[in-house]
Amino acid sequence: MQLMKSVLANVFILTFVFFLYVLPVKAEQINSFDADITVNRDGTITVNEVILYDFGALERHGILRTIPYLKTNTQGKQYKLDLQVQGVYDEPGVAYRYTTSRENNQLQIKIGDPNRTVTGVHTYVITYRVK
Repeated sequence: MQLMKSVLANVFILTFVFFLYVLPVKAEQINSFDADITVNRDGTITVNEVILYDFGALERHGILRTIPYLKTNTQGKQYKLDLQVQGVYDEPGVAYRYTTSRENNQLQIKIGDPNRTVTGVHTYVITYRVK
């Protein structure tokens, strides 16, 4: 009987270790981030970011993109950039709901529907103009 308990305990421990170390733990992550930057004739800059975000099995409402708008040059002079979001879309071009706020010298873009959760991989295309 003691031998049977010992064998069962070892099988349980080995099974636990197998699942702990062999099976991957899937957490949310950014799979890719690309930015296309265009300098316009009027001196403004148009930025088109493409973020491939994997929520894994987690249920989330969306993502938060934070962009600093206070910059300091090498001489220590600070410049405040005027950032204006033009839109946020998925890969086929369907608009995402988003809100913007400014906090701690950063533009925060909260992307997603507060009444709906998402899982898995999603593409976010964020377009904004910088003066």
